[in-house]
Amino acid sequence: MAKGLSIGLRLTLLYLALFLLAQIIIGEGMWLVLRQNLFTTADTALEGQAADLRRFLETRKDPSAAQLQAEVGEYYKIERSRDYLQVSDAAGNIVYRSRFLEEHPLPSLSLDDLDRPIYENRRLGQERFRFLSKQLEINGHTFIVRIGRPMREESATLNALRSFLLWFTPVLLLAASSAGYWLSRRMSPKPQDKPA
Repeated sequence: MAKGLSIGLRLTLLYLALFLLAQIIIGEGMWLVLRQNLFTTADTALEGQAADLRRFLETRKDPSAAQLQAEVGEYYKIERSRDYLQVSDAAGNIVYRSRFLEEHPLPSLSLDDLDRPIYENRRLGQERFRFLSKQLEINGHTFIVRIGRPMREESATLNALRSFLLWFTPVLLLAASSAGYWLSRRMSPKPQDKPA
């Protein structure tokens, strides 16, 4: 009959399981907090771009649709050729759409969908983006604005943290279990020598 595990080994395995659970919870919590903070930072940048667009549109005093389309197109194609921007009027007619979004069109939104700003993650082509969709009321006109931001740096940061946690946790777990087993062996009572 095989003997059961020693008390020291059982305690070590128990501590190991508890430590592993704690590491998983802490690592997942760190990843989620970092992810949320990165999204908040991206959302703030998108709001800043929407405010810039609002100021630009407010300087145009009741232009025709064609004139507005030409002015927005000229400004954004010259000044912000890498932007991921789409502006349409209340009827859904495109006022401006960046080249990238012409190649990767977004699903349409109506004003009814935009009772509040919408933040969403999308994969377009080979990249991940964070998008802000909102309506702007400017000089008596309503516009549907969709602004995107590539999430390359944010994704790289999250992937680096995940890789670090996947590498660091097993090493820490091995070190802690070795130390725990060593301590349990030192503290366990020694078997008494039998009398001759």
